[in-house]
Amino acid sequence: MGVISKDQKVINEILYRGQVCRIALCVDGKPYIIPMNYGYKDGIIYLHTSINSMKLELIRRNNFICFEVDTDLELVVNEDPCKTSMRYKSVIGCGSAYIIEDNTEKTNALNIITLKYLDRRYTYKSSDLNRTAVIKIVIEEASAKISGY
Repeated sequence: MGVISKDQKVINEILYRGQVCRIALCVDGKPYIIPMNYGYKDGIIYLHTSINSMKLELIRRNNFICFEVDTDLELVVNEDPCKTSMRYKSVIGCGSAYIIEDNTEKTNALNIITLKYLDRRYTYKSSDLNRTAVIKIVIEEASAKISGY
């Protein structure tokens, strides 16, 4: 059994350390989950995708998104398989998604993502920005769960 927390410091730590953000959208009344690279800063999750992505059309129809990020995953094996478990830290939340149109804001968001994975900022060509869509999720509600730690 894990501990659930609304502590923003705990939530931030997990969101900064996670490597994949899974977003849940709605397609014809059915859930649609997509794992994505992401960046996080000041209560906002940033994602990037192709301008031809189906995700953009889904967001235009319904911009309410749920998301999940986890980190520190470890299988805890026990001789009794019913006592085998996982250690993990996760955040589950929801918010409103917006497609960033402004190239300056888009560049800043892309650099939040690249700083996370590549530890550096980049200068982007207009052609790159024109073929890349950037989504920001303004987090409205989130909770962390820490299990096995």
